[in-house]
Amino acid sequence: MFYGLFVAILFSPFLLRGEVFVPGDFLPFIFPWRAYIDHFPHNVELFDVPVFFYPQDVFLNAWLKRGEIPLWNPHIFSGHPAVASGQSGFLYPPRLLFHWLLSPAVAKTWIQLLHLLGMGLAMNWFLRIRGFKLYPAALGGLVWMGNTYVTSWLEFEHVAIAGMFLPLLLVCFEKALSGKEAFWWVLPVLGALSLHSGHLQINLYTGAVFLVYAAVRLGEEGKREHLLRFAGVGVLTLGLAAPTVLPFLELLGESQRAPLNLEANAASLWSIILSFLSPDLFGNPTKGFLFNRCPANLIYPEFACFVGMIPLIFALSARGKQARIWQGVALFCVVAASAPFGLSLPLLNRFIPGRILYFVVFCLAYLAALGAEQAQEDAGPARRVSLGLGMVWFLLLGVIGYLLVNPQPLVDWWKANPGGIKLPPLDSNQEQFVSAFRATYAWNLQLLLPLLGCLLVYVRPRAHQVLLIITGFELVWFALGFNTTVKADRMLPTTPEIEAMTTSNRVASIECANYNTLTPYGLSLVNGYESLVYRRYALALSQAEPESNLSMRSLSFRRLDMPILDALSLEYALVRPGKDLATPGWTVVKKGEGGTVYHNEQAQPRAFLVGAVRPLTQLTDLQSFDPSQEAFVTAPPPSDLAPGSGEVRWLHTKANSLELSVTTETTQLLVVTDSFYPGWTCTVDGAPVPLFAANLASRGVYLSPGTHMVRMEFRPESFRNGLVGAMISGLVIGILWLLPLVRKRESSAPEK
Repeated sequence: MFYGLFVAILFSPFLLRGEVFVPGDFLPFIFPWRAYIDHFPHNVELFDVPVFFYPQDVFLNAWLKRGEIPLWNPHIFSGHPAVASGQSGFLYPPRLLFHWLLSPAVAKTWIQLLHLLGMGLAMNWFLRIRGFKLYPAALGGLVWMGNTYVTSWLEFEHVAIAGMFLPLLLVCFEKALSGKEAFWWVLPVLGALSLHSGHLQINLYTGAVFLVYAAVRLGEEGKREHLLRFAGVGVLTLGLAAPTVLPFLELLGESQRAPLNLEANAASLWSIILSFLSPDLFGNPTKGFLFNRCPANLIYPEFACFVGMIPLIFALSARGKQARIWQGVALFCVVAASAPFGLSLPLLNRFIPGRILYFVVFCLAYLAALGAEQAQEDAGPARRVSLGLGMVWFLLLGVIGYLLVNPQPLVDWWKANPGGIKLPPLDSNQEQFVSAFRATYAWNLQLLLPLLGCLLVYVRPRAHQVLLIITGFELVWFALGFNTTVKADRMLPTTPEIEAMTTSNRVASIECANYNTLTPYGLSLVNGYESLVYRRYALALSQAEPESNLSMRSLSFRRLDMPILDALSLEYALVRPGKDLATPGWTVVKKGEGGTVYHNEQAQPRAFLVGAVRPLTQLTDLQSFDPSQEAFVTAPPPSDLAPGSGEVRWLHTKANSLELSVTTETTQLLVVTDSFYPGWTCTVDGAPVPLFAANLASRGVYLSPGTHMVRMEFRPESFRNGLVGAMISGLVIGILWLLPLVRKRESSAPEK
């Protein structure tokens, strides 16, 4: 009931007013919306949700309502394997169900709500199984579902989903250890569901927490005979998750991604440790003032790790062998998360260090329950810790109070380190700086509640109901302020510039409409954003700007007259205001306050015929050719290939397939400017034919004279192999579930 109240309060804007938990108010921060909506976003740190995750939800939602699970996304990079995205979660059953039944924003909000509630209930169940009493278990569950790491990632939803499955995995593990055989084979089902839910990086941390816990428990119980079963659980988990994992690994091997500078992405050790005392100690993006804690300018949630002062006191005061293990694990993860002293293990190059705090908050949730349980018998350690933390916090409040009265030392530091503080008005002057600082720190309830928590634990360490309520209030107060809600009908307002680009071909957003924000309007981008970009496509597009490092998120073209853009069917370019891209062959069709729309008269159709080909010997070939007359190919042409007239008609296009009627008088090459990627197959008049790369990134197929039905389908072998692996794993699990029942029936059968 307490968890339900916590969730009901947090989601009251949705439950009472229909406001969805999608930060749609962010769009006015970027052009073209910035020119038409006069307000500043509530929380600029939720940038990725409206520009990447929500457009992805809109795409999934639309195709599910058409009766198709989209494995391919035709709206970014001239086509991209959606099933291979490590963040999409397109195969997670609850996501499919909610997006099939509801609108995108409402479905997203219900997924957030139910999984956050599931986090608390599952953690409470796990702690109760471990023998914790009612209130310590309730505190542990509250910490796990309500800590700032989870609630500041709430709109991303992946953290809440993985966070629900972790304690469920631990529950099944404990039941399996107690002798309930069937629970060994529930583990791979839960693990696979978590992997299918999306964001494989978060799931790596889920797996790491589970493995550490299992190692500790197996060591305590001395049950090494379970190691073989444990290995089997791992194999079956990967087998059931193979339809998600194998396509991802395929794209990983075929993609390019900028290397992560571990040192630039790390915050100092002290900045991590002090964050446990208050979520607003280093500022808060919703209040207009935020200390920038690492050179890479990472978002606030990367380093949000506040669990509440009362749970922190109990976690630090927990004692015994079990407490020392988990306190040691938490400390190791905090040091690894900060990585301030050149820690650069090769494995860590693949991770953003702040996300290891997922590990830390689990340790603190468990330790908070343990410390609260022990305080019932001996409150001395908790009182001593509360006194110490209270004194530290009192001193910190004194420093903040001094700076509120005399902010000049902080202003001097800001002037010497202009990148050290993030303010919404990027050109802020000293007066605005001081005003933002005072608005953030003066009479901030989030800074006063920790002191109240220290006092309560010192005076009444066994008043569990009061301590639970104060902790719940402290955590929900932050979550309510941090998370953004808007009316569902205010999502994705259109602009005159967007309306001017209605097209079946492709568009490019140049220094505006960042990431994938144009895709919900039905537009297909030559650019876009995914964490992994197919290497072949990135190389092709880079030839449009060969002298610079081209970011796919928001292109920075200096010119538009490169033939590779014509070959990719780039018909429109939306350019931010003040940037002139006047180029021969491109005309201005709309010049508004939100940007300029250019139209390309030389853009090729999305499918067209050419009668001449050349082998692609070097990338520079793509900078000087006529795509309407010739193409670069990887397959030798037929001897009778020749220019001629022809016609291409689109019969249908879906997420995973397309069908064309093509008439040609001579043998010609059909070029479909959708991205070439392993898994696409082609049939001509029902017969399979080879599909190969044309112009490096597009698809090509040779056609003889006549009228042909051309069908292309996305049937990736990695996905098919994954389905086979999932079916075999499911069959094995079914057999393993049934074996104990068969044995039990045989043993209970009367002897003849």
